[in-house]
Amino acid sequence: MKRKILTLVGLLFALMLLSYPLPVLAEGMEPNPLSWDFGDVEVGSSSTTILTLTSTGMTPVVIDSVVLENNATGSFAVLNDARLVNCDPRLVNSDGEPVFGVPPPSVTLFPLGCSLEFVLEFTPSGLGLHTADLRIRSTAHDPYDYFLVPLQGVGIPEVLDPGELMTNLMRFFNVSVADGALIGHGPGHSADHRLKAFGNMLKASSDLIEAGAYDLACTQLRDALNRTDGAHPPPDLVAGAAGEELADMIVAVMDGLGCP
Repeated sequence: MKRKILTLVGLLFALMLLSYPLPVLAEGMEPNPLSWDFGDVEVGSSSTTILTLTSTGMTPVVIDSVVLENNATGSFAVLNDARLVNCDPRLVNSDGEPVFGVPPPSVTLFPLGCSLEFVLEFTPSGLGLHTADLRIRSTAHDPYDYFLVPLQGVGIPEVLDPGELMTNLMRFFNVSVADGALIGHGPGHSADHRLKAFGNMLKASSDLIEAGAYDLACTQLRDALNRTDGAHPPPDLVAGAAGEELADMIVAVMDGLGCP
């Protein structure tokens, strides 16, 4: 009789497990990608990618936390537009709130075959390599179980559009002339004519860049640069305290154009 009672109790317990599947730990989850390199991103810009977390076990999965760790520079973020895919849209978190359109909840339960998408963002706070770890953890059972998704990206200098660089150069030229920091090279009226000629060279370069004639713009800018370097020939057209910075800005425009 005792053996029959134990058998009956065991059968009832098995039926309960089938009727109320228990959440499993992280071995029932599969993140994709397993790691992510955002590559080179200009400082001041951002790059995003989607991380998909899929339930692969035979029972529902409980996610207790999705957090960034070792994010020393603060350059990585999990955006608050996590969404469920391939599963019942009526699914809610532990607070009874829909998961759609909210940050990753503190506890998320989703069944076999269902996926949860997170948008990861990299906004480099400075130049160089940045790293962090995305920890996806379940604490439903002891000990903790988790996935760790390594993230990295490199901050690079902002590359301005050649047209914008040329606009900045023209503005600097006009301000420097008005302030007296840039003057025509040579005596008397010839200096005024040379200063005007140099301004016309810059204006022609700007027009060529706007027209997309980069090769011709490179030729014009190289000629302008040769007229500011203090070497002869050809003779310089401009002089003054702003001359060195002016030359640097011309070089920057040429680099932006990819001039040889």
